[in-house]
Amino acid sequence: MNNSTAGTVQGIASDTTAVALKDASVWTMADTTVSTAYTDTTGFYALPGIPEGTYSLHATKENYDTVMYDNVVVKAANLTARDFVPTP
Repeated sequence: MNNSTAGTVQGIASDTTAVALKDASVWTMADTTVSTAYTDTTGFYALPGIPEGTYSLHATKENYDTVMYDNVVVKAANLTARDFVPTP
C-alpha cells in the first residue's frame, strides 16, 4: 500500500519483568481484522500499510492475557508506536 495513504503501527511486547515476548500475536481491528503480525526475538512487531483511521490494537501470547488499546489513531505517512506488557 502507498505510504502516503497508509500508516505504520509498531512497538515492543515484553512481560512484566521486561523480558521480550517472541511470537506474540499483534493485530489491528476496525470492524474486522485489518492486519496481523508476530513479534520477533526482541519482542518487536510492525504493522505497515494500515489505512488511515481509528482502530483497536490487540496483543496476546499463549499463557498471557490479551492486552488491548482502543481508539488508536493511524495517520497516513506516520508511525504510531504502542508497546504491550501482557500479564502471565
